[in-house]
Amino acid sequence: DEADQSTRQLESAWEVDAFSWPEVCAQLDEATGNKLRDSGEELCVATEDGLKVLAVTGTARQEGRTTLALSLARNAARAGSRVALVDADRVNPQLAFLLGLEAPCDWHAVVREGLPITEAAVASLRDGVVLFPLDATIDMADCECDGDSMSAALGEIARNFDLTIVDMPPISPDEDAERTSSLRRSIDMAVVVRDVQASNEEQVMRTVASLRSSGVGAVGIVENFVEPISE
Repeated sequence: DEADQSTRQLESAWEVDAFSWPEVCAQLDEATGNKLRDSGEELCVATEDGLKVLAVTGTARQEGRTTLALSLARNAARAGSRVALVDADRVNPQLAFLLGLEAPCDWHAVVREGLPITEAAVASLRDGVVLFPLDATIDMADCECDGDSMSAALGEIARNFDLTIVDMPPISPDEDAERTSSLRRSIDMAVVVRDVQASNEEQVMRTVASLRSSGVGAVGIVENFVEPISE
């Protein structure tokens, strides 16, 4: 069908043998009793039911959202999905660095210059994940593009993959919500990561409400840094 043909036609401009996944991803898999590994299969099933774009965000920085985005992407790929991993944190892009890469491209800059989105794609042959990075060395003003163009680019990415996972910046009064407002229109589901030792329930629910008001139909909450239960 057309979707399968589109997937076959996407050729990444950049390739690596494998990403260097941070050790914390394996630690998180183990700490959750393999629930995160199982989530990869659950995401595969969800894509069959229409899930295309999953965003991971939070209420503040340092709550674990980027680590969760990495873990979900790797586990979904292990379960058989062809996964795109998109860095949408213009203020502090981390995905390329955490995967052991010096970002060879910047998908915002590619969109602004009117180039094919494949020029910003970095494929890991072994992992089955394609990264769309941001370059931390590029000034925001040098690659600023309009929201409609960013949303259209994300839509094109989503059409070419089983699942697109977007690492979004926190959604809070301290962050520039306008930078992500257009992207939210392309999101099917969002996961809000909460550091239970730092963020209160009221903050989390404000973030959930902000996502829902943007048209995100399904929003889940993942609690991080939970104290283990003693036997």
